[in-house]
Amino acid sequence: MPIENWFATPIYAATASTDSFSKIQEEFAVVVEDLKKNDKFQKNPNWESSTHKITDPTFKENILVDYSLPAFEEELQRHLYQYMFEVNSVWDGIKDFEVIESWLTQTSKGEYAHNHSHGSADIAGAYYVKSNTKDGDLFLNNPNIPLTHSYAFSNLPVTVFHSPQEGKFVLFPGWMEHGVKTNNTDNERISFSFNINFLKTTGSAKKLFKGNV
Repeated sequence: MPIENWFATPIYAATASTDSFSKIQEEFAVVVEDLKKNDKFQKNPNWESSTHKITDPTFKENILVDYSLPAFEEELQRHLYQYMFEVNSVWDGIKDFEVIESWLTQTSKGEYAHNHSHGSADIAGAYYVKSNTKDGDLFLNNPNIPLTHSYAFSNLPVTVFHSPQEGKFVLFPGWMEHGVKTNNTDNERISFSFNINFLKTTGSAKKLFKGNV
């Protein structure tokens, strides 16, 4: 094919395997119940009042450190490696990775997630714990807006959308701006967000959750 997509931004989206899904959901059910019992879902005071609640507004905690989620970790590793394989990533030197932050969000009716990025994280991701598929699409903003200024490429989308689905993983570069549309349903939407860094050298960082090729 003569077209070369050199500057595309690969986004990964896939659902958990049938065997893993029920185990992961059971793990998160325990975690969510405990977090609710301890009133951990809080509004970030620096955000608009209609944004979602989050388990750690400071982003200094890590759910994967505080709770045991082995089925989720195993499934995340599988999807992360598939993502890297599909984009032909060079694995030499980045065979280890760590989840540096992770948190849960609770989005009720009338709430949303504002446009933002996850900064310098190598990979940002989301897993949908609870959703009716209509309670707020994830949107991802085109990072190459100048391309759309050309009439020849003006049909390219400025924003793409992913509808939430229980058991679905979405992975993308940490710098990519994204957000969540307003939940206009009566359903409580719960998602798990996380940031991943690849370790360029082994043994130089504390492993919060490490995977090996």
